[in-house]
Amino acid sequence: MNNVFIAVESLAALIILILIFANVYEMKENSAKKSLFTRLLIANEIVVVVDVITWLKFDWRKYPLLLSALIAVTYITPAVMQILFSLYIYEHISLKAEVNKKPFNFIVYFSAVEGIATAVLCLTGNLFTIQDGKFYEGPLGHFYYLLNILNVILLVSLIVFNSRKLSPHDMMAALTFCVVPVVSIMTTVVTGLNFSITLLSVSMLIMYVMLQSEYESLLFRRANVDELTGLLNRAAYEDEVTKYQDLRQYPNLVYASVDVNGLKRVNDTLGHVAGDELICGAADCLKGVFGKYGKVFRTGGDEFVSIFFADEGQLTAVIEEFESTVQGWKGNLVDSLTVSLGLAAPAEFPDEPLVELAKIADSRMYDSKRNFYSSAGMDRRSQNDAHR
Repeated sequence: MNNVFIAVESLAALIILILIFANVYEMKENSAKKSLFTRLLIANEIVVVVDVITWLKFDWRKYPLLLSALIAVTYITPAVMQILFSLYIYEHISLKAEVNKKPFNFIVYFSAVEGIATAVLCLTGNLFTIQDGKFYEGPLGHFYYLLNILNVILLVSLIVFNSRKLSPHDMMAALTFCVVPVVSIMTTVVTGLNFSITLLSVSMLIMYVMLQSEYESLLFRRANVDELTGLLNRAAYEDEVTKYQDLRQYPNLVYASVDVNGLKRVNDTLGHVAGDELICGAADCLKGVFGKYGKVFRTGGDEFVSIFFADEGQLTAVIEEFESTVQGWKGNLVDSLTVSLGLAAPAEFPDEPLVELAKIADSRMYDSKRNFYSSAGMDRRSQNDAHR
């Protein structure tokens, strides 16, 4: 059995060591977060390595004090990890939203008291004893597990309380760190087999995968999502266009070119905040309707494109829904919204590539815009300014 524990925990130690290097060289989103998570990994590495050493076939009868010190480290280090984790979660949330630090400080202080109490119990022989080079759990061993579970309950409560400020990746990573130790403690109490340190390493691996996945999502968002509207941006549009080389494979494709009417007048009379509201209103309408059938992009200041799929029967209903949504929109600073829309589809132009469909849709959109300004009695310069 000793060989099994040594093999499993040696593998865990190797995995954590790899994560330490990966975290240092790959996670670049925030230096404070990176530093705390690296310390968390290092603490985990220390406790795993120390536990492996205590399982080695060594004549510990000659060095009982050394064995006691090593085992004490495995008991005390989890409290240190809980302190680091509390600070890490606070740092993580505070980057995204305002958060009260006092509850996190309370867990830090509680974990510190837990660590001191654990050290005292180790020194007094109430947590464990060493006899003839062998480890025996002391009379207050269950008290130690109780402290750990209570700390985890506090952590889980704090995480759930701040759940709205955490992404799904954050929640999975945080709850993994909390739940896995509880499972390992229960397994130890029920079966007598202590895989707690190995499972703690597994939780760190899951945390790293979740956080790395979140980081990659953040990179994708920064590269492909428009910050103001939340729609896909120009770069994402260019990538999307390359997918449609042969439109004969997409007979139900529809290319929509959309432009906001009257944005310059709103910017000049009500300010750019109102103009941004108008842009976001158009984006919400587009996403709410065309987004159900395809993708929506903001390609310029008040210029949008949607590439979606609808057959001839659906298309009429989709356009009616969009027009109704636009007419029903009302902002806080702007009372109404109008847009110019131009459509083109392979069903109408079967021999044209997507680039030509885009030109046709743009031309129809500008025809619609000219009609709008003409009916509104605006001069040509106003039209050109709006187009520009």
